[in-house]
Amino acid sequence: HGNSNPASIGTFASAGCVRMYERDVQELYKIISYYESVKIQYELLKVERDVDGENPILVVYPDYYSMEENIADKIENKLTELGIHNQIKKERLDKLINQSNKEKTVFSSKYTYFINNKYVTNDILYADDMFYINKRKFEKFFGIELPSIYGENKCVYGGQKIYEIVVENKKYISYKDIEKIIGGKHKYNANDQSLEYCLENYILLNNKLVLGLGYDLINSPIVPLKNLIKPLDIDIQISKNTTKLTYKGEEIKYSYHNDEAYAQLNDIVETFGITANIHTSGRYLELFSDPLIIYNDSIYKGKIHDNELYVSYSIISNVFNINECNVFGINSSSLIYNEYGFPYIKFSDLDDYKIINSDIYNTKIYIEKKSL
Repeated sequence: HGNSNPASIGTFASAGCVRMYERDVQELYKIISYYESVKIQYELLKVERDVDGENPILVVYPDYYSMEENIADKIENKLTELGIHNQIKKERLDKLINQSNKEKTVFSSKYTYFINNKYVTNDILYADDMFYINKRKFEKFFGIELPSIYGENKCVYGGQKIYEIVVENKKYISYKDIEKIIGGKHKYNANDQSLEYCLENYILLNNKLVLGLGYDLINSPIVPLKNLIKPLDIDIQISKNTTKLTYKGEEIKYSYHNDEAYAQLNDIVETFGITANIHTSGRYLELFSDPLIIYNDSIYKGKIHDNELYVSYSIISNVFNINECNVFGINSSSLIYNEYGFPYIKFSDLDDYKIINSDIYNTKIYIEKKSL
């Protein structure tokens, strides 16, 4: 059930109820049937891997209900199975096991880095009272690039420079610079040597971070427009000290929050025909805008499905007959369809085509045929 105190979600505030945000209750209501069977699993030991699916760590949760026996032995066995037991000194291991009875505890031989409870990397440096994060891992998590500036020991993001250090051919950026440019705060737990980046209400467009934070994702989300103007082709019209934002001639309603223009998420979805996923537990918003595919000076609609690019079937054939798929060597499993039954082909299955350019958020993608 939902409740009138959203701050209590995720805490031990009930006698056994599953407490949820109203938004999530409404979403489940549409897909769950009466008498649906569910399984509630009591799982204290959780193995997690970094953004590359490597470098496993063990996260242990407190046994609040005293249901688990021999928890210390199970922790040590799992650490042995992961190959990291011998990398943790016994004195520290005993301390972590004792701590895990009271609070969530990370077992790792190195510093660990999390973003909103998601494990990102254990490749962290500590020098001169500062933490430095593996830049490539950070980039991969947010789907961004922080290009290095030749000869300056700096990289750049959002027009701002970030100091970077290089150790053993790997680049690292400081957590303070991350906060300065993106926002949020870091929280360090000295007991288990974990560093948590708390960044609420961040926004991804086509799986890439958009600078600027949203507000009120739980109830009535609003989205900053500044960094969406270019990728969404928003037109700015200024006259007589008034600013009008339009898209394809349709005016976009907006209001000011902290001197920046924000629009209601529902209006953004309706105006631009994009889809939105609100991750209440991860505290972020996903926006998905189907890309425009530019090929041979013509513009086609594309689609993003399961993180794969699909392009209009008409790119390879002007005859929209699905039976022609075999003629072009296209397997039917490579196709998806829009609401009108029109086919789209998975681009990675088109061996004769390649991407030659795209914008940052993949809202415009230029392709061409490969040379023979």
